[in-house]
Amino acid sequence: MISPGFIKIPKGISTWFLDTCVWSDVISSEKTRGKFVSFFQKNNILAGITQYSLLELTRVKSLIPKMDSLFFQMRHNIWIPLLYDELFDLELQNYPNNSDILFMAMSLITGEEENKYNKILEKLSTDPGVIQTRNEHLRFGDSNFMSLEKYKSNFPPSDGNNYSVKQADEFARQNGIDYFRRHNPDFLRQFKAPHETFLPEGLSSQYIRSLFIFYKFYLHGQSPNKSDFFDFAFVSYFPYFDVFVTERNVANVLKHIQVSLGIYKNNIVHNLPDFIRKFCS
Repeated sequence: MISPGFIKIPKGISTWFLDTCVWSDVISSEKTRGKFVSFFQKNNILAGITQYSLLELTRVKSLIPKMDSLFFQMRHNIWIPLLYDELFDLELQNYPNNSDILFMAMSLITGEEENKYNKILEKLSTDPGVIQTRNEHLRFGDSNFMSLEKYKSNFPPSDGNNYSVKQADEFARQNGIDYFRRHNPDFLRQFKAPHETFLPEGLSSQYIRSLFIFYKFYLHGQSPNKSDFFDFAFVSYFPYFDVFVTERNVANVLKHIQVSLGIYKNNIVHNLPDFIRKFCS
Protein backbone atom coordinates (compact mmCIF):
# COMPACT_ATOMS: atom_id res chain seq x y z
CA MET A 1 0.00 0.00 0.00
CA ILE A 2 1.07 3.62 -0.50
CA SER A 3 2.21 4.96 2.86
CA PRO A 4 4.12 8.26 2.70
CA GLY A 5 2.58 9.24 6.02
CA PHE A 6 -0.73 10.30 7.49
CA ILE A 7 -1.91 13.90 7.58
CA LYS A 8 -4.88 15.61 9.19
CA ILE A 9 -6.94 17.58 6.74
CA PRO A 10 -6.98 21.21 7.99
CA LYS A 11 -10.28 22.68 9.09
CA GLY A 12 -11.77 25.12 6.64
CA ILE A 13 -10.54 23.17 3.61
CA SER A 14 -13.32 21.88 1.36
CA THR A 15 -13.01 18.12 0.79
CA TRP A 16 -14.48 16.37 -2.24
CA PHE A 17 -14.65 12.60 -2.65
CA LEU A 18 -14.50 11.54 -6.30
CA ASP A 19 -15.56 8.03 -7.25
CA THR A 20 -13.52 5.97 -9.73
CA CYS A 21 -15.85 6.80 -12.62
CA VAL A 22 -15.30 10.52 -12.01
CA TRP A 23 -11.52 10.26 -12.23
CA SER A 24 -11.80 8.09 -15.33
CA ASP A 25 -13.93 10.71 -17.12
CA VAL A 26 -11.71 13.58 -16.01
CA ILE A 27 -8.48 11.90 -17.04
CA SER A 28 -9.79 10.80 -20.43
CA SER A 29 -10.60 14.31 -21.69
CA GLU A 30 -7.90 16.94 -22.17
CA LYS A 31 -10.46 19.77 -21.99
CA THR A 32 -12.02 18.38 -18.82
CA ARG A 33 -8.61 17.88 -17.18
CA GLY A 34 -7.74 21.54 -17.65
CA LYS A 35 -11.05 22.79 -16.22
CA PHE A 36 -10.84 20.28 -13.38
CA VAL A 37 -7.34 21.37 -12.32
CA SER A 38 -8.27 25.04 -12.53
CA PHE A 39 -11.43 24.59 -10.41
CA PHE A 40 -9.74 22.67 -7.60
CA GLN A 41 -6.67 24.88 -7.44
CA LYS A 42 -8.63 28.13 -7.58
CA ASN A 43 -10.96 27.06 -4.76
CA ASN A 44 -8.31 25.40 -2.56
CA ILE A 45 -10.15 22.06 -2.56
CA LEU A 46 -8.77 18.66 -1.61
CA ALA A 47 -9.85 15.91 -4.00
CA GLY A 48 -10.03 12.41 -2.50
CA ILE A 49 -9.12 9.34 -4.53
CA THR A 50 -8.98 5.87 -2.97
CA GLN A 51 -6.18 3.39 -3.45
CA TYR A 52 -8.65 1.06 -5.16
CA SER A 53 -9.60 3.78 -7.63
CA LEU A 54 -5.92 4.29 -8.41
CA LEU A 55 -5.49 0.58 -8.93
CA GLU A 56 -8.47 0.38 -11.28
CA LEU A 57 -7.23 3.34 -13.29
CA THR A 58 -3.71 1.98 -13.64
CA ARG A 59 -5.12 -1.19 -15.18
CA VAL A 60 -5.80 0.93 -18.28
CA LYS A 61 -2.18 1.47 -19.28
CA SER A 62 -3.05 4.17 -21.80
CA LEU A 63 -4.36 6.37 -18.98
CA ILE A 64 -1.16 6.37 -16.93
CA PRO A 65 0.69 9.16 -18.81
CA LYS A 66 -2.42 11.37 -18.50
CA MET A 67 -2.73 10.50 -14.83
CA ASP A 68 0.94 11.30 -14.38
CA SER A 69 0.44 14.80 -15.77
CA LEU A 70 -2.80 15.42 -13.86
CA PHE A 71 -1.39 14.34 -10.51
CA PHE A 72 1.72 16.47 -10.99
CA GLN A 73 -0.41 19.55 -11.66
CA MET A 74 -2.63 18.79 -8.65
CA ARG A 75 0.05 17.46 -6.33
CA HIS A 76 -1.11 19.75 -3.50
CA ASN A 77 -4.82 19.05 -4.03
CA ILE A 78 -5.02 15.24 -4.17
CA TRP A 79 -5.21 13.03 -1.07
CA ILE A 80 -5.90 9.37 -0.43
CA PRO A 81 -8.39 8.68 2.38
CA LEU A 82 -7.95 5.80 4.77
CA LEU A 83 -9.20 2.49 3.46
CA TYR A 84 -12.83 2.05 4.47
CA ASP A 85 -12.02 -0.70 6.98
CA GLU A 86 -9.24 1.45 8.49
CA LEU A 87 -11.76 4.25 8.88
CA PHE A 88 -14.14 1.84 10.62
CA ASP A 89 -11.39 0.84 13.06
CA LEU A 90 -10.85 4.52 13.85
CA GLU A 91 -14.57 4.92 14.50
CA LEU A 92 -14.56 1.95 16.86
CA GLN A 93 -11.79 3.58 18.88
CA ASN A 94 -13.84 6.78 19.17
CA TYR A 95 -17.35 5.31 19.50
CA PRO A 96 -19.81 6.98 19.85
CA ASN A 97 -18.11 10.36 19.29
CA ASN A 98 -17.37 10.22 15.58
CA SER A 99 -18.05 13.93 15.28
CA ASP A 100 -14.71 14.42 17.01
CA ILE A 101 -12.76 12.46 14.43
CA LEU A 102 -10.43 14.53 12.29
CA PHE A 103 -10.46 12.57 9.05
CA MET A 104 -6.99 11.32 8.26
CA ALA A 105 -5.55 10.73 4.84
CA MET A 106 -2.31 10.13 2.99
CA SER A 107 -0.67 12.48 0.57
CA LEU A 108 -0.21 10.92 -2.85
CA ILE A 109 2.28 13.49 -4.02
CA THR A 110 5.30 14.28 -1.87
CA GLY A 111 7.88 15.48 -4.39
CA GLU A 112 8.29 17.85 -7.31
CA GLU A 113 9.42 15.53 -10.12
CA GLU A 114 6.74 14.91 -12.71
CA ASN A 115 8.09 11.61 -14.01
CA LYS A 116 8.19 10.02 -10.55
CA TYR A 117 4.38 9.76 -10.44
CA ASN A 118 4.39 7.44 -13.40
CA LYS A 119 6.65 5.16 -11.38
CA ILE A 120 4.34 5.40 -8.36
CA LEU A 121 1.35 4.45 -10.49
CA GLU A 122 3.19 1.63 -12.20
CA LYS A 123 4.28 0.27 -8.82
CA LEU A 124 0.74 0.49 -7.49
CA SER A 125 -0.62 -1.50 -10.42
CA THR A 126 1.81 -4.37 -9.73
CA ASP A 127 2.21 -4.15 -5.93
CA PRO A 128 1.38 -7.62 -4.51
CA GLY A 129 0.05 -6.14 -1.25
CA VAL A 130 -2.39 -3.81 -2.97
CA ILE A 131 -3.56 -6.51 -5.36
CA GLN A 132 -3.94 -9.09 -2.60
CA THR A 133 -6.00 -6.77 -0.40
CA ARG A 134 -8.23 -5.80 -3.31
CA ASN A 135 -8.78 -9.46 -4.22
CA GLU A 136 -9.64 -10.28 -0.60
CA HIS A 137 -12.28 -7.58 -0.62
CA LEU A 138 -13.64 -8.82 -3.94
CA ARG A 139 -13.88 -12.36 -2.58
CA PHE A 140 -15.71 -11.03 0.46
CA GLY A 141 -18.07 -9.20 -1.89
CA ASP A 142 -18.70 -12.32 -3.93
CA SER A 143 -19.34 -14.55 -0.91
CA ASN A 144 -21.29 -12.14 1.32
CA PHE A 145 -22.45 -9.08 -0.56
CA MET A 146 -23.90 -11.10 -3.41
CA SER A 147 -26.03 -13.01 -0.88
CA LEU A 148 -28.13 -9.94 -0.11
CA GLU A 149 -30.95 -11.17 -2.30
CA LYS A 150 -31.56 -14.26 -0.18
CA TYR A 151 -31.21 -12.24 3.04
CA LYS A 152 -34.25 -10.14 2.17
CA SER A 153 -36.59 -12.82 3.45
CA ASN A 154 -34.93 -12.52 6.88
CA PHE A 155 -36.01 -8.90 7.21
CA PRO A 156 -39.79 -9.10 6.64
CA PRO A 157 -41.69 -5.95 5.74
CA SER A 158 -44.00 -4.80 8.49
CA ASP A 159 -46.47 -2.97 6.26
CA GLY A 160 -48.07 -5.30 3.75
CA ASN A 161 -45.57 -6.48 1.15
CA ASN A 162 -43.68 -3.21 0.96
CA TYR A 163 -40.67 -1.93 2.87
CA SER A 164 -40.82 1.61 4.23
CA VAL A 165 -38.37 4.31 5.31
CA LYS A 166 -39.62 3.76 8.88
CA GLN A 167 -37.68 0.49 8.88
CA ALA A 168 -34.34 2.06 7.88
CA ASP A 169 -32.99 2.63 11.38
CA GLU A 170 -34.20 -0.77 12.54
CA PHE A 171 -32.37 -2.37 9.63
CA ALA A 172 -29.19 -0.36 10.33
CA ARG A 173 -29.28 -1.41 13.97
CA GLN A 174 -29.80 -5.09 13.20
CA ASN A 175 -27.21 -5.05 10.44
CA GLY A 176 -24.66 -3.56 12.85
CA ILE A 177 -25.49 -6.02 15.62
CA ASP A 178 -25.25 -8.97 13.22
CA TYR A 179 -21.85 -7.75 12.06
CA PHE A 180 -20.48 -7.57 15.60
CA ARG A 181 -21.91 -10.94 16.52
CA ARG A 182 -19.91 -12.47 13.69
CA HIS A 183 -16.75 -10.37 13.67
CA ASN A 184 -16.32 -8.51 16.96
CA PRO A 185 -18.41 -9.94 19.83
CA ASP A 186 -16.17 -8.18 22.38
CA PHE A 187 -17.47 -4.81 21.20
CA LEU A 188 -21.07 -6.00 21.48
CA ARG A 189 -20.69 -7.19 25.07
CA GLN A 190 -20.80 -3.61 26.37
CA PHE A 191 -24.46 -3.49 25.38
CA LYS A 192 -26.96 -5.65 27.23
CA ALA A 193 -29.28 -7.73 25.08
CA PRO A 194 -31.38 -6.82 23.16
CA HIS A 195 -28.69 -4.16 22.62
CA GLU A 196 -31.13 -1.26 22.72
CA THR A 197 -28.39 1.16 23.77
CA PHE A 198 -26.27 0.43 20.70
CA LEU A 199 -26.23 3.54 18.50
CA PRO A 200 -25.62 2.53 14.86
CA GLU A 201 -25.15 6.19 13.90
CA GLY A 202 -22.19 6.27 16.30
CA LEU A 203 -20.24 4.34 13.65
CA SER A 204 -20.86 6.61 10.71
CA SER A 205 -19.27 4.55 7.94
CA GLN A 206 -21.11 1.36 8.90
CA TYR A 207 -24.34 3.28 9.46
CA ILE A 208 -24.37 4.83 5.98
CA ARG A 209 -23.44 1.48 4.41
CA SER A 210 -26.38 -0.18 6.16
CA LEU A 211 -28.74 2.56 5.04
CA PHE A 212 -27.37 2.34 1.51
CA ILE A 213 -28.05 -1.40 1.42
CA PHE A 214 -31.58 -0.94 2.75
CA TYR A 215 -32.52 1.88 0.40
CA LYS A 216 -30.98 0.41 -2.74
CA PHE A 217 -31.85 -3.26 -2.38
CA TYR A 218 -34.98 -3.13 -0.21
CA LEU A 219 -36.77 0.17 -0.84
CA HIS A 220 -35.64 0.57 -4.46
CA GLY A 221 -35.97 -3.16 -5.10
CA GLN A 222 -32.68 -3.55 -6.99
CA SER A 223 -30.68 -6.75 -7.03
CA PRO A 224 -26.96 -6.74 -6.15
CA ASN A 225 -24.21 -7.26 -8.70
CA LYS A 226 -20.45 -7.51 -8.29
CA SER A 227 -19.74 -3.89 -9.16
CA ASP A 228 -22.02 -2.76 -6.32
CA PHE A 229 -19.56 -3.92 -3.68
CA PHE A 230 -17.13 -1.08 -4.24
CA ASP A 231 -20.01 1.40 -4.36
CA PHE A 232 -20.92 -0.01 -0.97
CA ALA A 233 -17.33 0.47 0.24
CA PHE A 234 -17.03 3.99 -1.14
CA VAL A 235 -20.22 5.30 0.50
CA SER A 236 -18.37 4.76 3.80
CA TYR A 237 -16.69 8.11 3.11
CA PHE A 238 -19.90 10.04 2.51
CA PRO A 239 -20.32 11.40 6.09
CA TYR A 240 -16.73 12.66 6.14
CA PHE A 241 -16.50 14.64 2.90
CA ASP A 242 -18.10 18.00 2.18
CA VAL A 243 -18.95 16.97 -1.36
CA PHE A 244 -19.44 13.44 -2.69
CA VAL A 245 -19.34 12.83 -6.44
CA THR A 246 -20.36 9.47 -7.86
CA GLU A 247 -22.39 7.78 -10.58
CA ARG A 248 -26.06 8.63 -10.92
CA ASN A 249 -27.61 5.58 -9.24
CA VAL A 250 -25.50 5.87 -6.08
CA ALA A 251 -26.10 9.63 -5.95
CA ASN A 252 -29.86 9.11 -6.16
CA VAL A 253 -29.81 6.60 -3.28
CA LEU A 254 -27.77 8.95 -1.08
CA LYS A 255 -30.08 11.87 -1.84
CA HIS A 256 -33.09 9.73 -0.97
CA ILE A 257 -31.48 8.91 2.39
CA GLN A 258 -30.77 12.59 3.06
CA VAL A 259 -34.29 13.75 2.26
CA SER A 260 -36.33 10.97 3.84
CA LEU A 261 -34.33 10.70 7.08
CA GLY A 262 -33.23 14.34 7.35
CA ILE A 263 -29.60 13.38 7.98
CA TYR A 264 -26.26 14.49 6.50
CA LYS A 265 -27.90 17.73 5.42
CA ASN A 266 -24.57 19.51 5.03
CA ASN A 267 -23.06 16.86 2.75
CA ILE A 268 -23.53 17.71 -0.91
CA VAL A 269 -24.05 14.94 -3.48
CA HIS A 270 -23.33 15.36 -7.20
CA ASN A 271 -23.78 12.74 -9.88
CA LEU A 272 -21.06 12.44 -12.52
CA PRO A 273 -22.87 14.19 -15.44
CA ASP A 274 -23.84 17.16 -13.26
CA PHE A 275 -20.29 17.44 -11.88
CA ILE A 276 -18.73 17.47 -15.34
CA ARG A 277 -21.28 19.97 -16.63
CA LYS A 278 -21.08 22.38 -13.67
CA PHE A 279 -17.39 22.28 -12.78
CA CYS A 280 -15.43 20.89 -15.71
CA SER A 281 -17.02 22.28 -18.87
